[in-house]
Order: sequence, then structure tokens, then C-alpha cells
Amino acid sequence: MKVNAAYALGGDDLVRRTVEEFTGVQIDYVITVNYQGFVDVVNALGGVDINVDRAMNYDDRRGNVHIHIEPGEHHFDGQTALEYARFRHDARGDLGRIERQQNLIKALFDQKLNLEHLSSVDNIAGAVLNSVGISVNEDSPRNPPEIGIREIASLVGFLSLLNDDEIQFYQVPTTDLFYDGLSCLRPIYSETSEVLSVVFADNADISWQVLEGSPLSVVPLESEVINSTYEPDMDWGVGPAGD
Repeated sequence: MKVNAAYALGGDDLVRRTVEEFTGVQIDYVITVNYQGFVDVVNALGGVDINVDRAMNYDDRRGNVHIHIEPGEHHFDGQTALEYARFRHDARGDLGRIERQQNLIKALFDQKLNLEHLSSVDNIAGAVLNSVGISVNEDSPRNPPEIGIREIASLVGFLSLLNDDEIQFYQVPTTDLFYDGLSCLRPIYSETSEVLSVVFADNADISWQVLEGSPLSVVPLESEVINSTYEPDMDWGVGPAGD
């Protein structure tokens, strides 16, 4: 199943089960954030500095999306950071957008999630908690607790202690495929297994035989869907939704 479609069809629970099947790793929490929540969190952190490597121009009157960002050094507020993170209308398409989203996350870690800037962890934790939805896997044998402001504040404090080399990004190796008239990405199983074994080395009972011949063997990309949820202002944390 297409991961984005899992949210539209079955919400947080189906997203969790789809990713668990794909990775072989049990997931205790699913966090959802809408666009305004993203804007609020970036603003609570004081914005972010980004070096834009190319002009970004896109207008969608139907979706009321207007992105116009020139190359060069910028200090983004939450709204402009959202536009940067959503843009995918260049030769790299979705993969280019993923790279920009990773650049943005790393910039926020480097610039904002450190002891110099976290003068009020509680205020930032409050902004995060007010901007996201958190669902707990009630079937987990680990009995994960509900998350409140204390847990968010502790997590923000922990993240502030991480070094740059402790924050790493990975991408599932894929090949292009057209399936049922849609542009798709198919995981390269042997290479993906190696990546997941590194990422989830401490968790892992990584088994890939479940994927062979299953619906997860084909992962369609968004086509003309404005977003993946049928709700006008939702995105979510497992992968990028459409514009």
C-alpha cells in the first residue's frame, strides 16, 4: 500500500501498521502535524536560516499555494519555511523535496535545538504539544505512556544535547516503476534491508520475505492530490504529503 494512502484510508492506525510491516519495527507513537502547527513550531524556535540553491516558483490557485523564493541566504519564519518544505516542482520532484525537508530539519537542530537558544524549553514544548496530534499504540506490549508537556520538554532537552554527527538521514533505495498508470517507486529489497539493519540495529528483527509479492512492493507517488488525507490542512510525519 502507498504510505500516504494509508493515512487517507485508515488514519494513524493504518499508517502505523503499514510502516511496521515495511520496516519490521514496532511503532509506539504516531505524531501528526498540520501546516499551521509546523508554522507555529518554527516561529516558536525563532525561525531558521537556510541557503536556497535555486529559484523556487510555484502557484496553485485551486489549493491557494503560492511559493516564490529566490536563491541565496534567507532567514525563514514559519510560513516561508513551510513553503520551502512543500516545494517539489523542479527536476528532482519528490526526492528533491525530501532533501530540502532534511536540510530544514538539520538546520533547526544546528541553529535552534541547543542550549544557547533553548532559554525556555517549556514554551517550546507547549508550542509543540499544541501543534501536533499524538496517538499511542495501545496494543504495544511495552505499554507506552501518554505524552504530555513534561515528556515533550524532556525530549526537547535531550535533542539539545545531540551532536551533529548523531543526526543522520537515510533514504530507501528505489527504482522507478509505472504501475496502473501511476509513477511509482519500488524498493530495492537487498539494499533496503541493509539500510534498515543499520537504522534499526538495536530493534531489529528485519524480515523482508513479507514484502515479496505484497502490495508494499509498489509505492505510488502522489499525482494531482493536493494532500494525502482528504483534509485541507493536514500532513503527517512518516513521509511527505502532496501539495
